[in-house]
Amino acid sequence: MMPATGGMTGPPWMITLERMDTVTLILIVVVTAAFAAAVLAFVRTASVQRQMGSLAERLEQKEREISALSAGSVGQSQRIGRLEADFQRFRDRAEQMAASASHDGGDAVFAQAIRLARRGADAPQIMESCGLSQMEAELVVRLPRQSEAAE
Repeated sequence: MMPATGGMTGPPWMITLERMDTVTLILIVVVTAAFAAAVLAFVRTASVQRQMGSLAERLEQKEREISALSAGSVGQSQRIGRLEADFQRFRDRAEQMAASASHDGGDAVFAQAIRLARRGADAPQIMESCGLSQMEAELVVRLPRQSEAAE
């Protein structure tokens, strides 16, 4: 004897809504919702992983840039130190020459250039008056200013 199907007949293996009971229907809805949530979570996880990968690459790039800038600043600092030492040697030598010229009467050209610089002459004026090179005249112009700043 066949159970009553509510007026619908069909093969016994075919599931119809009329043949399902309420618990089975609820179970299918819950499983479908869970599957949809799992798919959505997977999609979001994949998106977050891509974003994290992109951020990791950007972070590595920024670390390389910072490292390069740091190395460059160390190099610049060393170069500035060398330039300052060179300038100090030139300044010391010029002061020695000026002192020698004023005490010995030896190199009157530098003594004259230093006097002009102390009176406010600029490098081109000193070059023209004393016959010094541009570098020598610029150094002589800076010497009185450096001496006044140090005092």
